[in-house]
Amino acid sequence: ADSMPLLEVFVGEFLRTVVAVTRSGLRGQYQTREDDLPALRGRLLVAQHLRRNLVRADRFHTAHDEFSIDRPENRLIHTALRKVLGATRLTHHQRLARELLAFFAEVPLSHNPDQDMQRVQLDRNMRTYREALDWTRLILQGLSPTSSVGTQQAPSLLFPMERLFEAYVARHFQKQLPAHLALDTQVRRHHLVHHGGAKWFQLRPDMVVSRQRTDVLVLDTKWKLLDAGQANGTHKYGLHQDDFYQLHAYGRSYLGGQGMVALVYPRTDKLDQPLPVFDFPGSEGLRLWVLPFCLRRAEVLLPEGWEWPQDSLAG
Repeated sequence: ADSMPLLEVFVGEFLRTVVAVTRSGLRGQYQTREDDLPALRGRLLVAQHLRRNLVRADRFHTAHDEFSIDRPENRLIHTALRKVLGATRLTHHQRLARELLAFFAEVPLSHNPDQDMQRVQLDRNMRTYREALDWTRLILQGLSPTSSVGTQQAPSLLFPMERLFEAYVARHFQKQLPAHLALDTQVRRHHLVHHGGAKWFQLRPDMVVSRQRTDVLVLDTKWKLLDAGQANGTHKYGLHQDDFYQLHAYGRSYLGGQGMVALVYPRTDKLDQPLPVFDFPGSEGLRLWVLPFCLRRAEVLLPEGWEWPQDSLAG
């Protein structure tokens, strides 16, 4: 799902809500119909009967109530399913849409969606339709689920900002690297401990920079706010001890205790340059940097005098 195009995410959510509608059964309603019938059914409309069937003694012009699933809500969902079937490119979405269309085979398409939208009635018996009709409105009216002012209700998709920040930093940090360095994400090469012949507690840094298959830099992103003005033992810039434990473990496992690890935070007015370097007592060869990432420039701000590990082939 993480790599799925956003359109397919919307389609999947819409199909999920329509499945809920079909599982509870399509709702119908009684509708009054007028027709010439071979038997008296309902109420005889005398004036229309005399006008239409004066010479047809075998016909009765009646008005009668008929239970039908041909109602605005079902017509709208049927129309949205047809539109989605033509838009989706995922096989399982296409298959599910066709299966759902079978439930609406007796329901005509909506020829005037805007008019049908105004006729929607969501009473207690229609509560299973509410979410599906929200998605239907988006699909048929070409809207998008965003924050806006107004009375229109629409579903929203929420994204974990820490995951978005991690992916965004990785994409742009790769552009900052010299050609001889490679960037890997979500690396899973090491574990914290070995026990009884098994490996426990997998170490998964967000980014690992390597040179000729040798790891030289480990980075982890944090969607948190720091304050460079809180340089004291009480506030500690807003840093968390657990993050330092984590980076120390990465440095020991991936870098053999020698090299640089870094924590990357969003750049703000209170953190507009790298913090002074941190040293680990007992691991003199391992240093930790706290680096801001500028969202406007889309780059990691490196400390003055920063030197990338050199390409051994180039000397």
